[in-house]
Amino acid sequence: MMKRGLVSILFVSLLLVVNSTAISENAQISGKDSNKRYFVEEGREISSINKFGYSVKESKSLKGKIIYVPDDYPTIQKAVDHAQPGDTIIVRDGTYVENVVINKPHLTIKSENGPENCIVEARSDDDPVFLICSNYTTLIGFTIMDGQFGIRLLHSSNNIITNNSILNNGWIGLWLWYSSDNIIPNNNISNNGGYGVRLDASSNNQITNNTLKEIP
Repeated sequence: MMKRGLVSILFVSLLLVVNSTAISENAQISGKDSNKRYFVEEGREISSINKFGYSVKESKSLKGKIIYVPDDYPTIQKAVDHAQPGDTIIVRDGTYVENVVINKPHLTIKSENGPENCIVEARSDDDPVFLICSNYTTLIGFTIMDGQFGIRLLHSSNNIITNNSILNNGWIGLWLWYSSDNIIPNNNISNNGGYGVRLDASSNNQITNNTLKEIP
């Protein structure tokens, strides 16, 4: 049954080659119709930053404290749970085995030294590694792997997701569900089981300069 489902997904992907090619040539994904679905296949490279610049809505500047993982809290999730809007969470080098739910706005979560040095590996491979269900989250510099989804945005807007490696997730690398006005540049999205990027009922997202690679 699972094999039949996977074949169906691959067949749908082939039918959508024309759409994904047009998206690649425009170097961004921008949905004008919030009810329309957009798909990006694995195996395509989206390049060239939008020359008109990013148009994410500006928010009121919030000054918060800096939280270090694991110095202040042993896990990223514990740090998120104790953070307040405006805080920055800096994650030291290492491998963190957890599924992180970000459910409060205006948080910046970033690795100290980039995705080569900071890996977040799913504890449960049935869930996203990062589930973002709030607004104005910034997520920078992680290797994100081995979940059902790498990153899932759920009713989540005005986020920045950049300089991550989203690898080896079971179904979708990056999934936007009813999520708009997000900026997603400079990520490596590779070897995910079904889709590199999938957008459902999501509009006005700028997904630029990302590299998507197919499973060998």
